[in-house]
This record gives sequence, C-alpha cells and structure tokens, in this order.
Amino acid sequence: MPDITIGPGPDVGIDLMDCRHATIPGGRVRAARCYGMGGAEVPYDVDLVVRSDGALEHDGTVYSRPCGAKR
Repeated sequence: MPDITIGPGPDVGIDLMDCRHATIPGGRVRAARCYGMGGAEVPYDVDLVVRSDGALEHDGTVYSRPCGAKR
C-alpha cells in the first residue's frame, strides 16, 4: 500500500494522488483538484478515518505513525 501523507498545510497524498487544499471532514478526504501519475488532474473524495489511537484507517487498512514521528 502506498503511504498517506498529510501536510504541510492542507495538502494530502493518498492513493498515489497529490491533493492540494484538501479537507478531511467527517471521515473523508475531499479535494477539488488532485494530481495523479502522468499529471492527470481530477477531483477526489475518499474515506480516511483518524482513529482514537492516532492511526489512520483507509480502505480497510490501518496506517500507524512511524517510530519517532511527531504528533
């Protein structure tokens, strides 16, 4: 599975998409413009839940922070 990155600012990297000015309301990542491989530009709306232990859950996979990562 590819990594999920959040930041700096409102930028999110998810599903090999670079999403600028994304929001994460109600367990979803939404962005009017994301850039995929080859430079394709598309809107994106996908699940992303922040769990109580700080891990991220997306598409049935749980992503935890690497050791030493800042909270």
